[in-house]
Amino acid sequence: MRTHRSFLSVVTALSLLNIINITQPITANNGKYLPVNNTPTKTTASVPHGFEDTLIASIPSPTDLAFTPDGRMLVTSQPGYLYVIPKTDGRQASPMLALNLSKVVCNNIETGLDGLAIDPDFGNNDYIYVYYTYQTSPEECPYIAPTYNRVSRFTLPPDNNIDLQSELILVDQLPTPRGSHNGSGMRFGQDGKLYIGVGDGSTLAGYAQSLAMLNGKILRINSDGSTPTDNPYVKELNAQPCAKIDTSKIVEERVCQEIWARGLRNPFRFTFGLDDAHNEVMYINDVGWRTWEEINIGKAGGDYGWPVREGVCPTDTFGDDCKPLDPTTSVNLTDPIYSYQHNNTEHCSAITGGAVVPHGIWPESFDSAYLYGDFACGTLFQVKKIGDAYIKTTVATEMSPIISMVFAPYSNTQALYYTTYGPYDALFGSVSGGAGVRRMVYLGDMNVPPTAIATTEQNYSANAPATINFSAVRSRDPNSTPLRYEWDFGDASNVITVTTPIIQHTYQKEGVYVAKLTVYDTLNTPSKPYPLKVYIGNTPPKINMIQPAADTTFRVGQQIVLEAEATDDDDGILPGSSLVWEAFLHHIDVIDANFAHKHPLLAPSKGNSVSFTAPKQEDIFAGYSRLEIRLTATDSQGLSTVHTQILQPRRSQITLLSNPPGLKIYANNAELKTPITLETWEGYTIHLNAPQTQKGATSKVAFISWDSGDEREHNIIAAGSNITVTATYACAKGDCDIFLPGIFVR
Repeated sequence: MRTHRSFLSVVTALSLLNIINITQPITANNGKYLPVNNTPTKTTASVPHGFEDTLIASIPSPTDLAFTPDGRMLVTSQPGYLYVIPKTDGRQASPMLALNLSKVVCNNIETGLDGLAIDPDFGNNDYIYVYYTYQTSPEECPYIAPTYNRVSRFTLPPDNNIDLQSELILVDQLPTPRGSHNGSGMRFGQDGKLYIGVGDGSTLAGYAQSLAMLNGKILRINSDGSTPTDNPYVKELNAQPCAKIDTSKIVEERVCQEIWARGLRNPFRFTFGLDDAHNEVMYINDVGWRTWEEINIGKAGGDYGWPVREGVCPTDTFGDDCKPLDPTTSVNLTDPIYSYQHNNTEHCSAITGGAVVPHGIWPESFDSAYLYGDFACGTLFQVKKIGDAYIKTTVATEMSPIISMVFAPYSNTQALYYTTYGPYDALFGSVSGGAGVRRMVYLGDMNVPPTAIATTEQNYSANAPATINFSAVRSRDPNSTPLRYEWDFGDASNVITVTTPIIQHTYQKEGVYVAKLTVYDTLNTPSKPYPLKVYIGNTPPKINMIQPAADTTFRVGQQIVLEAEATDDDDGILPGSSLVWEAFLHHIDVIDANFAHKHPLLAPSKGNSVSFTAPKQEDIFAGYSRLEIRLTATDSQGLSTVHTQILQPRRSQITLLSNPPGLKIYANNAELKTPITLETWEGYTIHLNAPQTQKGATSKVAFISWDSGDEREHNIIAAGSNITVTATYACAKGDCDIFLPGIFVR
């Protein structure tokens, strides 16, 4: 995924292997309780009539999934875990941990164990393939230094215990300079070759176009890591294998033989499927920057245009501003089959997983349709070719953020399986039923059981008797029939059946009770019971935040120490194991308000005190971003309090001027027109580049000097005070005859 829209939060790495219902109040900086709604806002997606969507496995921070020929489902988890869910009598069993790479995986921002593929000859060799960010040293995992991705092959035996010594590294040292835009999509084609999506590393520096680098590409290799002899650049002059070298050290005359296609920003997910003529088609979902998301058809030697353009538009242009590129620039570019613009209506701005619907398993209108999910708006779409155009329709809404999807066997048909990242939310628990794997299956006119969802205004009381307000308004019937509601309050009182979704119940004695809601449709078909814990005679823990203070600010690279203690009326002082810390980077874009999202920064960590390194702002336009600290304290009965705190960076402004005004200056590879003032974090490094010559208002001008006396290209570091720098140009004799325009437009 991209630096702007990636995983929204991280859940505890090993504790969420069952469907969870978290009931906890939340405290803000002032220490007062906010209104509590202790259940997910939505536990099922809004799917079409005749479809059923179900959470089948709860797995923390899931990223990718795949199925072995014998029916085992494999799921990767961002912190470095690979789970196997065996198939037993047609039903999925509980997840088991098959591979633990957590000690060697970097998993902050978008890094982690993110990609997975199964060898087409798995039945004979037991090979699986994973894409992960590895930890070269403790200093390289925090979001302050470059890290690297790799692709490795492991052997998965029948007992599902993977030997770490079976690892064979196939592709190594894939640069991810800012911890994002990693790519990680992997699939085998019908040709038996492994295709790998590699992101541009969150840079506009031209990585995606350079044949000397593996970033911003689709790679194609053999299952042993060697290069297929029919790759498009194998026979180019100076072609060489690049799979084991750090290609961030650019050697311009080098051509990497593994490259199959280029010009991609973040091909996070792609897939193969059959069209109506049963020909194999490769669909590439390329995550966009500020304006466009796009779907491309993969082809050998294809160039999809990044960073010169997004969709078919010059980079960073909207609607009417989308002017055709210079023909000399775009003549060899491959257009997407479909692209969509970010907007304030759907809030869709991050294309993720995709899959082609197999013939005959869903209604005919879906045959050979391409499905894609958007992480930001929680929606599943269909794109299908009608005549010469690709038409988009909405399939399902109110979904948990989709990461990856695949069609696989279910009963006597196939179903769509997809991973959802949650997100884990301190107030609502796990939205849409929890992080994990969901299954969408078409049941036709078959009566589908309803779904029960119970909520409470507050699920605890300090004393008994206590009246608790319950609601079942979020329960639903896929067949759209009226429901009746059966309540078992868990305290030996009579089970009550009502036809309205709101009800009260008074608990007479102290204790921890599990209320259960079951709903019935008009055919008397019951739902699965929905449990909801109620704590009578208990209050949530109290948190004393020691550091950071509420007004604490930070600079890039600073070590931030988190320290707190928690007490409970019944348990006294809670041990450090009852405290769980998380940290998130909230990305707030200076130019586009649609870019409001967050990234996990600190994975859930237990203890009274933990620490992490403050990141740099994600890009030159992210100066308004900030950090969020979240601490969850849980008592011995399971009742929790969440304290959240915002940490602001120390900011300063850097103003770029030119003489004459209105000229271009490049800052961290983004083209800016002077005069412009940038909001920056203290400690953030900006690489300034004044073009040697450029077109002024009336003539071509040549660079003379910076007022600081620095080189034409140099770095400045944002300090605690505002900075103004000026580049002076003049039309000197001879200089004006040379015009070298900037390579890329922001």
